[in-house]
Amino acid sequence: MKSESPFRLLVFIVTMFLAIPFAGCSQTVPTGTVSGKVMLGNDPLTLGKIIFVDQAKGAGGGVALDEQGHYAVSTNMPVGEYQVYFVDAMKPGSDDPSILIPVPVNQKYKAADTSGLTFEMKQGENIADFHLEK
Repeated sequence: MKSESPFRLLVFIVTMFLAIPFAGCSQTVPTGTVSGKVMLGNDPLTLGKIIFVDQAKGAGGGVALDEQGHYAVSTNMPVGEYQVYFVDAMKPGSDDPSILIPVPVNQKYKAADTSGLTFEMKQGENIADFHLEK
C-alpha cells in the first residue's frame, strides 16, 4: 500500500500540471443578436437579405427581410463592429439558388465595402433599424 501513495501523488501533480494551460480556455466570447427594420425611402424594404460581416474577425450573419421590412438574426455573433449590406433573395418557394430576385436598392448597398452602413454589436439583444436612400 505504501508504494501506491507516491504514485497517486505523481499522477495528481502531472494532471494538475497539464491542466494549467487550459484554465483560461473556458472563457466564452461575448455575443449578441440583432433585429430591426429596413426602410427604402418611405417604404419598407421587403426583398433581399441583410448581411452583417466583421471581416477582421471572420464573423457574421444574415437573414431575409419579411414583408414589412423586419429582420431578426438569431445567430449569436461576437461583439464588435460590423459592416452591413444587402444581397438578392431567392424566389419564394424555391430551393434553387440560381433563381434570385434582385434587391431594389442602390448598387452601393450591395457590398460591405461600399454600403457605408455599420453596426456596433453589443452583448445580448440589439436593435438596428436602417433607412436607405432610394
